[in-house]
Amino acid sequence: MNNIPRQTLYQLIQKEGINRCREPKKCKAILSDLCGEYPKEISALVVALEEQVIDKLQKNAQGVPLEILLKQVATQIQNNRAISEEASIWAVESWAFVLGIYSPDLDNINPYPEYVPVGLIQYTLILSLSNVGNKIWSYSIDLTEKEEDNPQAFFQKNSRQEYNNFKTSLEREVGRNINSAQIDFIISKWCKQISLGYRTFELEYN
Repeated sequence: MNNIPRQTLYQLIQKEGINRCREPKKCKAILSDLCGEYPKEISALVVALEEQVIDKLQKNAQGVPLEILLKQVATQIQNNRAISEEASIWAVESWAFVLGIYSPDLDNINPYPEYVPVGLIQYTLILSLSNVGNKIWSYSIDLTEKEEDNPQAFFQKNSRQEYNNFKTSLEREVGRNINSAQIDFIISKWCKQISLGYRTFELEYN
């Protein structure tokens, strides 16, 4: 399953609110316009929506642990509809992600977030490393309002310190050297999303 529709949905909800996507037909039409090259993923998201996934995730009255809740909802969808186990799990995790109650990289969640000085805004890149067993890697930066307007400059200042930190961290994660052209491509994509105001950006890296 490709995570681009998940990220597209997330960005849409961040900008316009969850109500824009509560109605299955409208949600399908919007996603088809924005990322229609992923019909399988769009279909899975819409099927989950038709199965009341938002209410089931938000109204967890019994306080079921998140991991168990996600599996329960995915199993219900799979049993009710002609959808594969992989697609149902991905769809439920995607909706939980866009609702802000789940991160694809649960092991990296810090229950005690670091202090961020007033005036700085945190932006996070989430890379799906398809060539490293579909592992999820995330990297965050803190920008001032001025740096938000030109995030590329942030990576170039202080003798490219942040650029080199990013490159070193990603290379450590994938276990090999990465050429500068690939790093430039990833950072360019991320900076474009930052300029548009998106706090989180998910990208697939091969």
